[in-house]
Amino acid sequence: MAFMKVVNPIADGKQVERIYDLDNKLVRIVTKYFENGKNPTKTVWEDVDTSGQVYKIKERKNSENNYTIYYLQNGKVIAEYYGNEQEVIFGKKVVNEEKVVTSTNIFEPGFKKSVVDYQEFIRQNLQYPVEARKKRQQGTVELALEIKGDGSIGRIEVVNAADVYPLLQEEAIRVLSLYGDGFRGAVDIEGNPVTKWMYLPIHFKLG
Repeated sequence: MAFMKVVNPIADGKQVERIYDLDNKLVRIVTKYFENGKNPTKTVWEDVDTSGQVYKIKERKNSENNYTIYYLQNGKVIAEYYGNEQEVIFGKKVVNEEKVVTSTNIFEPGFKKSVVDYQEFIRQNLQYPVEARKKRQQGTVELALEIKGDGSIGRIEVVNAADVYPLLQEEAIRVLSLYGDGFRGAVDIEGNPVTKWMYLPIHFKLG
């Protein structure tokens, strides 16, 4: 989870940032497009494999919550999904050289049941820490979950630890750990189980 980022100034209506791992290998290119050099209109993420080839492209217009993801193999699109961070609204993938409609993105970890089931579990099990409530502490804990190929959870890390009250972080980790068997693993382009990260927000809001 340790990376370094190189961000170029805005030029020709876009800003490009390159993200490298600690071995100085390029892992992601993020391109942000601007209107009149100021207003962001679209963001494109390109993930790069160990051979330097782009295997995943994610596009999102800033005016929309949904995005489109493309998965590539040898430069050809083999799957396309439209949705958001929690669910696939529409998808299609190539199977035996034919396009098949699907609602599951097998290349990313996800929920075994549904988003609704997950949200209901959080609603029933999340407990607002007493001390945090007394101190009027609230906010959103952004969690990164390492989901193994069999769907089990490896590490859980707080992405925005510097911005959220510690007791809220502890409670978010506790409740996500309880949902440990509710995830399904991902596969790579070849269909092999792989370990990947999944990002989920846990909201704490005082009434």
